[in-house]
Amino acid sequence: MPGRSSAAGAIPTRPESNGAAAPLALADVLEHTSDGVFVVDRHWRLEYANKQAYALLDAPPELLGREIWAFYPEVVGTPFWDCYRDAMARQVPCSVEAFYEPLGRWLEARAYPSPEHLVVFIRDISERKEAENALRAGEERLRLAQEATGIVAWDHDLGTRRITWLGAWRELYGFGADEEFDFDRLLARIHPDDRAGVLERVRRAVENGERYDITYRIVLPDGRVRWLATRGTVLRDESGRARRLVGTNIDVSERFEAQITRERRARRLRLLGEIAAALLAATDPERVLEPLFPLLAEEFGLAAMFSYVPETDDEETLRLVLHAGVADEVIAPWRRLPVGVAACGGVARDRAPVYIDRVQESDDPCAAIVRQLGFHAYACEPLVIGGRFLGTLSFASGRSDSFADEDRAFFRTVASYVAVVRDRLRAEEELVRFNETLESRIAAAVAERQQAELAFAQAQKMETLGQLTGGIAHDFNNLLTVIQGNLELLEHRLPEEPRLKRLLDAIRQAANRGERLTGQLLAFARRQRLEPEIAALGPLVEGFAPLVRRAVGESVTVRIRLAEKVAPVLIDPAQFESALLNLAVNARDAMPKGGLLEITVRPPDSTDERLAELVAPASTAGWIAVEVRDTGVGMRAETLERAFEPFFTTKEVGRGSGLGLSQVYGFVRQSGGHVVIESAPDAGTRVLLYLPEAQGVDAPAASAPAAASSPEEDEGEVPEGQGETVLVVEDDEEVRALAVSMLQGLRYRVATASNGPEALSILCGDGGADLVFTDIVMPGGMSGVELGRAAQALRPGIKVLLTTGYAAEVVTHQAAPPLFPLLQKPYKRDELARRVRAALA
Repeated sequence: MPGRSSAAGAIPTRPESNGAAAPLALADVLEHTSDGVFVVDRHWRLEYANKQAYALLDAPPELLGREIWAFYPEVVGTPFWDCYRDAMARQVPCSVEAFYEPLGRWLEARAYPSPEHLVVFIRDISERKEAENALRAGEERLRLAQEATGIVAWDHDLGTRRITWLGAWRELYGFGADEEFDFDRLLARIHPDDRAGVLERVRRAVENGERYDITYRIVLPDGRVRWLATRGTVLRDESGRARRLVGTNIDVSERFEAQITRERRARRLRLLGEIAAALLAATDPERVLEPLFPLLAEEFGLAAMFSYVPETDDEETLRLVLHAGVADEVIAPWRRLPVGVAACGGVARDRAPVYIDRVQESDDPCAAIVRQLGFHAYACEPLVIGGRFLGTLSFASGRSDSFADEDRAFFRTVASYVAVVRDRLRAEEELVRFNETLESRIAAAVAERQQAELAFAQAQKMETLGQLTGGIAHDFNNLLTVIQGNLELLEHRLPEEPRLKRLLDAIRQAANRGERLTGQLLAFARRQRLEPEIAALGPLVEGFAPLVRRAVGESVTVRIRLAEKVAPVLIDPAQFESALLNLAVNARDAMPKGGLLEITVRPPDSTDERLAELVAPASTAGWIAVEVRDTGVGMRAETLERAFEPFFTTKEVGRGSGLGLSQVYGFVRQSGGHVVIESAPDAGTRVLLYLPEAQGVDAPAASAPAAASSPEEDEGEVPEGQGETVLVVEDDEEVRALAVSMLQGLRYRVATASNGPEALSILCGDGGADLVFTDIVMPGGMSGVELGRAAQALRPGIKVLLTTGYAAEVVTHQAAPPLFPLLQKPYKRDELARRVRAALA
């Protein structure tokens, strides 16, 4: 009951009894009980309360005979109120435990009703509740500690085989929340190779008193393997008999897997040494692989190895020179393979490795033969050295369904070893075979050297042209940065006037066209690996057509024909445009008096015989044809045969490098396609590029030109500075002035320098900066990357943001690893604002 001022000495503690002995005896008992007891009538008037009740509830003397709710209104609506009223209404006993806020105590009340009265026993249970809460808190701390350490504790009753767990044991062993569990099911989770060892260690611990300490593997339902470290102790009764085995488990998979990885790498490093020694001892280039199979079979679970080489008189046919692990009669049907057929033939054609996982389930056409041979996983590596194809080397697994990345890297290394040794042995054979023809070989060598020198000179010329183009594009990007940046500043300062807006839009469109042209020049100048993306050839050709027309001149009419529905392809757009430009320039040179250049994009015709010759006739669907036709002088048969050879050209010295058609061929083949040339003297030339469709995607929507974007498309506010200082380092005065104007408009303080040494002198002096915004290529003997490193060494914590107008490849070459973020020129005010804010974050 709520607290009141106590006057227990004046409180009558028992009702009048008219001298009856039994009620007085009962009253004496109630006065000496440890519980508080009070009685109320059906109108909730207090008829009796022992002294413990008065003390516990801090009740006033005048409460006797009065309604209890009038003195304790705060009880209304509490669990005590509900319990008392329910007991009287239903005439059934009830009990309740609850925290009574006015007294700050936990109370337990038991109510016993009669038709006219309610007897309530009440006691203070605060100490018990505090003990229970402390126990629960301790259990929770133990649970959190187990989760943090990953330890699972267990108690195994050896008599009943029952296991009691503490910790996340179901997650450890992979049992579901409702999955049935017993000792036998737990035993089934242990790896079959480790199960007997675990049981033996348990037996020895029980019988001999040895400490149960073992590390073993378990196999989860999804096939994953875990390593567990288990320690336990046997508990015995007074007679010494083992009763229980208690201990802990902890997942040590990460440590064991790291150790296994280290051991495997060390073992394979030794294996590479043995392979190298075996190869160096070989004397027959066609039997060089024989000693390798025993060395590799056990390590990788190989069932077979075999190798093909080009047929001596027919480079379109492969000949089997070695097989191990496969009987002669089994491999006999495939002793010779056409290039392009099956996995080995595909490797010979594309000079790229082929890996087939889960051979028995694969629908890869290349898997048909190896599936018949019963293999589970298959790998075929090309043997190539100095750009020359020497053959293929295949590995077939009879144990695993796939080869891991480490396995593939190892096979690639072995293939390179084999290629070097096979090439050396063949060179030695050729030296012996042609020893009598020294004079002719010297002449051939001199001619080859001259050809190499010419090729080197042509390559230097192309490299110089690429550098020149890149430099011009860089300077042009600086100009575009100034134009676009000042254009943005004008837009913010000029009044809203439709005529001025049209003029600004025209300037912006021209600048954006210049930006796209610069991007095309940089893509044409750089040499890069393919960066394929899903592309629609129609819009790509249509967008590139203006550059083609400028390249061929006004005397050549360019006609573009695009089919309405053409599936997208997976290609590098820049390399495709470069190939298209090469074909256009060749066509222009073949039409010195002018003519017609026609570029067509279409699905192949159902009667396209050239494509049917390259792929199975039933597989001509799924390809896109790009046809480039001219009305030029054409080519003779002998010229046509060598058209794709690197450095072969019919033009006079200085007019052609001989690399144009080679680039086209290499790009198309690397993109998974085919290229065909049809030509005859005075009949023009027709070049067909067949590119495979990108499977499972729709044609990408044509992207709008940059100049067409409206300010409304730029979502989000432009982030502004908070008074930070930016040091702008730029050798171009106009670009530097633009950057300063933009940054000041974005609420930054700005300092400037024209080169790296000047910037460092500012940082060494009293001038400080939060961010160095620097061009990469600058005069003064220090690049932007070097300046960034020096600035951070001088002032730790300073941020660096790079900018450049060169191609990304030039930046990568100079910057090595990307230490600092990069903003490509030309940049806009909003882009500069976001990149500066991100660099400072």
